[in-house]
Amino acid sequence: MSGLRLVLIGALVIVGLVGLVLLLTASPPEDPGKAADREWTNAECKACHPGVWAEWEASWHHMAYIDPLYIKLTQNHAQTSCDDCHIPRPIPEVGFGPRTLPRVSDKMTGINCLSCHHDGKRIVGTRDLPSAPCSPRKAPELSTELGCIGCHNQHKLHEEWRKTVFFKQGIDCIDCHMPTVDRSRDGKPFKGKHHAFISSRYRDFSKIPVEVRALGPADPGGKAGVVRVSIKNLRSGHDFPSDSRYKAADLITRFFTPDGTPLGEKKQERFHNPLRNAMDQTKTQIPNGITRSFEYPVPEGAGHAEVKLMYRIMKDDPNVDSHKLFRRVVRW
Repeated sequence: MSGLRLVLIGALVIVGLVGLVLLLTASPPEDPGKAADREWTNAECKACHPGVWAEWEASWHHMAYIDPLYIKLTQNHAQTSCDDCHIPRPIPEVGFGPRTLPRVSDKMTGINCLSCHHDGKRIVGTRDLPSAPCSPRKAPELSTELGCIGCHNQHKLHEEWRKTVFFKQGIDCIDCHMPTVDRSRDGKPFKGKHHAFISSRYRDFSKIPVEVRALGPADPGGKAGVVRVSIKNLRSGHDFPSDSRYKAADLITRFFTPDGTPLGEKKQERFHNPLRNAMDQTKTQIPNGITRSFEYPVPEGAGHAEVKLMYRIMKDDPNVDSHKLFRRVVRW
């Protein structure tokens, strides 16, 4: 056998032995399911979902525990009865529908990504996607109101919604509070849901769907000697104002002399859900589609009236979170 042939055979043997060693010592392929079962942190979501992350980070879900208003109402977190919803354990873990339970870690992130997208073992989403780094499994409930009611039915929002035309039409929380937006990944466009969870806390009160009308004696449809005022919950999928017992809307009518001097006491109608200890008050929220109407006699010497609707996130403090939704000066 020639020397060249011996060299070639030796080289092949060495390559074979090296390959065998690498094969025997290499780690087996990781099971995507097992990879998804590892412990996840909220911060890890940002790398793959920067747009969603930015929306959530600016949201009141993120602020749920560190909101100055919440800190004030809980006496610097000393009162813990609301922690179930402000720092919830993952809803898919506790179960879709029942009241949530509080968690003891990562409190500063409030209602975070894992609150809705972890079932205690793995990441969940609106579809199965084993190719993704977190390998989410599909949880159909996330696309329905069932993902919301564990927290937001504490003040009966779910029951209110079920009484509206939107429930009959199949329009739920997601449709109004998580509008569809354009996204892209790796240069490819796709549709996604906005994760800021739009609500009145964003101070965009142009979206509050109430209609106020103020008619004086000289207006079409007016009545001699009377100012007519009405407010209608035009398109809200629940009562107005909704959810928190600390919110209120005040419809205020005040008469003035021709030179602008206030005349008599202002007329104020409050719409709210009273605090539990306010036994002398009644629930006056306005259900979807309902109009409340009021008539005020024009006092002698009045030259005009001012009608305004004030929305208060803290109803007992007129100087904090008070927003004017409507104003009209009625003249005759």
